[in-house]
Amino acid sequence: IGINPGLFAAYKGHHYAGPGNHFWKCLYLSGLTPQQMSADEDYKLLQVGIGFTNMVQRATKGSADLTRKEIKEGSQILLEKLRKFRPKIAVFNGKLIYEVFRGRKISNLGDNQM
Repeated sequence: IGINPGLFAAYKGHHYAGPGNHFWKCLYLSGLTPQQMSADEDYKLLQVGIGFTNMVQRATKGSADLTRKEIKEGSQILLEKLRKFRPKIAVFNGKLIYEVFRGRKISNLGDNQM
């Protein structure tokens, strides 16, 4: 779960598409995929039970460019998605997105309940 798409990812139409992004290599090395994939193959992750979403769909240079209204509405939409699809695990791409989603800062990154 990301905050919102970056401009390059939106341009390419694929998640984590930046040339220096290590996501795809790390995903493979984690053992979650049977072979290393590229951003162009992001659609294949559904075959292994992994999906992507963003809290806000509008692409920006950085998350600081989002409005409070977009973040608030996006948080609600994300919560509805999580309730609908009930994933076994929801992975937030960074502490900030998790804090934004929860609506408050967290003091540690242990096993947090939603």
